[in-house]
Order: sequence, then structure tokens, then C-alpha cells
Amino acid sequence: ELNAEMVGSVPEYMRRNIKGSTPGECLFHLFLAFLNDTGKVNDPKLGGQVAARALTSTLNYLDRLMTTNSVSAAPLACVVTNGRLLLAVSSGLPLCVSRHTSYNNVGRDADGRPLSYPHLKAVAILAGKPPRADVGWESVSERAVVCGDSELNIEHHS
Repeated sequence: ELNAEMVGSVPEYMRRNIKGSTPGECLFHLFLAFLNDTGKVNDPKLGGQVAARALTSTLNYLDRLMTTNSVSAAPLACVVTNGRLLLAVSSGLPLCVSRHTSYNNVGRDADGRPLSYPHLKAVAILAGKPPRADVGWESVSERAVVCGDSELNIEHHS
């Protein structure tokens, strides 16, 4: 119901890139519009704080649209990345983050030698339901933006 209003808030040059009409695509372009307002939409060194602020502004704008149009809020989990930063936020759904810095002794190869992958690293995001075991998972507060970078630094932005 709110897609047209969200899209109407996106600058024309960005609006031309919208190919579908899903709420996710409209919300993503609204996020890009808020990022564009910072002058950092094409910045390869975009910082987590700036990106988190744009994502928070996107959700706040969506809240105002829903209130104005008497639309009830639905649970939402949003994850975006530019290939260097990974941001996630949720509203009405649990959100957890986990950092993995290497995989040592994860099994044995066909010859029985131990397998280790110390060069592998990852930040994992789980949204929608809590993990079965909380070992290694950190809960993210409602509407807080969690940001992971390529060095596995994880920041929380309220």
C-alpha cells in the first residue's frame, strides 16, 4: 500500500532503477535515497555510522508513512550490504549476530589429515527466530542497527 509513497520519495535518477514493485525493492531504494542525502552513496569508504543512520532514517520514514495511512506495522528484518559493510536491523523479530574468525580442525580429509581453514572469516546474521543455542550468538536490540565490516568489526548503532 505504501510502495508508491516510498518510491515518490526517491530521487528521479534513482527511481529509474526500480524494476519491480515489491516492498523490499521500494524500501531498499528509499534507503539509497537517505544515503544519497549524506553525499556518501558512492563512497567506497562508507562508514558504518553513516550507513546505520541512513537505515534508521528509512525505518523512521516508513513508520511515519504507516501512521499517516493507518497501516499497522508488520514484523520486519532488513539486511543490506555494499560488499564492504553488512548492516542489519529488525523490528518485531529477533535479530542475532555471530562472528567467525577461522575454522580449525573441522574434520578430516580423505587421507585422514585434519582440515583447518584459518583464512576463512565471516559475520553471520540470523533474523526471524532465535538460534537454537546462544553459544557464539549475540542478540541485537530492537531497532538497533548492527554493522559488520570486512575486518569482522561489529558495531551496534541505536
